[in-house]
Amino acid sequence: MALAPGLMQRRGLFGASARVPQQQPAMTATEQPMKKGFDWGKLIGVLGDSLSIAGGGQASYVPMMQQQRLRRDAQAYAEQQYQRRRGDTLADQRSLLEYKRANPDPDYFDDNAGNRWSINPSTGEKKLIFRDPNAKRIPQKTYGPNGEEYIEYVEIPNMVNEDGTIRPAMAPQAMPQRPKGKLTPYNGGQTAIPSGNF
Repeated sequence: MALAPGLMQRRGLFGASARVPQQQPAMTATEQPMKKGFDWGKLIGVLGDSLSIAGGGQASYVPMMQQQRLRRDAQAYAEQQYQRRRGDTLADQRSLLEYKRANPDPDYFDDNAGNRWSINPSTGEKKLIFRDPNAKRIPQKTYGPNGEEYIEYVEIPNMVNEDGTIRPAMAPQAMPQRPKGKLTPYNGGQTAIPSGNF
């Protein structure tokens, strides 16, 4: 009599036969190459399960095949989801990089009065972003009349108008081109023209 795969015949205590299931190797997640033709192993496995159920046992081949199929389907679905997320992430990063190349971020800096400026990297043009309405006070080291050193807070004037134009700090004064009047020494010092005969 032929036995189902996974079972071997053994003689029991008084010569009676006893069927003992053999250990089945653990299934791996690697894909098996497709067999050509009829799969006799599946047929024998299903018949073995039928005989096992008829003998009062439990089926083992068909549930194992179902678990393998579910595991393979779950792995394929997880791989598909991973590839789709990866493709979406790469597409997002590529479009963000192209946008940043076309529209570079301006460089920002703050001046001493607390105003925020931006500089366009392609043109070098600076533009006022925020004008601080509050006066800034910075600590400055000063000396008192008796020579003591102390800290005094000095207000920094905000020289920027609301529209971003800069007010001149002082009205420009014309530099003298030549001295005016007669040059006379201060406190009786030496004159410009020597007074002795040399």
